[in-house]
Amino acid sequence: MTSDKNIVRAVLEKFLFIGFTVQIGFGIAWIFKNIGYVQLFGESAENVAVSGTFVCNIYTGVLYPAFLLLIRAAGMALGLPWYSFIYIFQLALAFISVRIFLRSFGGKRYGGFFYTWASLVVTTFPLILQTHLAILGNSFTMSFALLELAYVRRSWNAESLMGEGAGGRSFSFDAGRVCLFWLLSALMEWDYLFIGAIPVIILLVRAAVILVKKNPKGALFPVLISILFAALIVGMYKLTESREEKHLPTESISVALFDRTAWTTYISKKWNWPDSLISLVGEDNMEAARLGRENVKLVIEPEIEKALGNKEAKRYYRKVALDAVKAGGSELIHNASVDFAGYMNPPLITRMLFGKDTFVSFNPRNYDIMKRNAPLLTKWYVDYSLLWFAISLMEGCILWVLRMFEYLRSKKKPAAVHIIIPVLFCIAVSVRNTFLGCGMYDYKLSGVTTAMWIAAVLFSVSAVMDKGEDPAVAGSAV
Repeated sequence: MTSDKNIVRAVLEKFLFIGFTVQIGFGIAWIFKNIGYVQLFGESAENVAVSGTFVCNIYTGVLYPAFLLLIRAAGMALGLPWYSFIYIFQLALAFISVRIFLRSFGGKRYGGFFYTWASLVVTTFPLILQTHLAILGNSFTMSFALLELAYVRRSWNAESLMGEGAGGRSFSFDAGRVCLFWLLSALMEWDYLFIGAIPVIILLVRAAVILVKKNPKGALFPVLISILFAALIVGMYKLTESREEKHLPTESISVALFDRTAWTTYISKKWNWPDSLISLVGEDNMEAARLGRENVKLVIEPEIEKALGNKEAKRYYRKVALDAVKAGGSELIHNASVDFAGYMNPPLITRMLFGKDTFVSFNPRNYDIMKRNAPLLTKWYVDYSLLWFAISLMEGCILWVLRMFEYLRSKKKPAAVHIIIPVLFCIAVSVRNTFLGCGMYDYKLSGVTTAMWIAAVLFSVSAVMDKGEDPAVAGSAV
């Protein structure tokens, strides 16, 4: 590579380092300002209430109420603010999980200082940091999901599958660690039972291909372990769910389609209310849902299922969704596309949506809650971080292009198969979030995707070529 390219690369890398270090400074200042403050999310009050009764469901999760119960008891016994303990624990877990994730994919290409610094960059990014200093399960969900992906990466190489790497551990042990964090993330949010299964299934297929001829038992045990963990997830929800809550909306594709389409086409437009829907739920409930789109799930769907039963309600959901697509397909496609783009790249799209009154989302609510205790600091912090991400993303693209020139010059083929699983995981999370409901875009749900984008920018630093190490194998040495 020419000296000019080396100079450009060095300047860009130093520019990235300085810019992200400033963000870390803002983040640390925001932590000190808010470590003793409770962000007033409605979900936080619900989490605290559920932790008192420990009657959980697919919306509250199982693990976070249990965690709150333990921390609140400890805080009351010591006479100390329990929410500060929670913040510290969430921050520590997030930092450790991000570092393990980065180390798993970066391997020996970078030194310990880089991983510590990069972990601080991810942890202090405002869209992520807000969840770490809140009574919300999103922080835990992100941490456990990143740990699952990290250990999938560590188990990906053939020598690990054959027990020849990492001290000769069996693949069953590695698969057990992956399934453990699948279990924990699914106990945080029910949908991760299916989303978290994607990396597990891909890893098991790879293991079967490699092990089935040489070590059939080695391929069988991980499958049994995975089935056991899936049964544990379902069993924990069954044990803690309320027997009295018989009309909790059923989680299904039919419900998701109804959530995505009904409010935009019908419920939000009073002149367009279907007679069949009014007769099922009543005008008062329709008015409540019209004024608050989250009430589609909280008010409308329970009434429909109470009137029709789960089976008939699903048929009705599909019918309304189909009619809505026929009546307002272009608007639905536009809104769903913006939501999906936002969940796929939260830092970039969230910045574009700030101040856009034409697109309904939870952005204004989240930002308003975030800045209440430190309005000026929060404004500078968020504005700078989102703008810097957009700039650094362009820089990262330039650095990756320069990296490709290195590959062409050295005649090496970049091995990208190990990044397929994180990409599929992010797509699955984004699809799931998109179908939570129309006008429900919420960047707090995309901590994993946000972390992936920041990691991609940070990994654009081409330290690997300085050491002459092949990126295709560097990640295996962890």
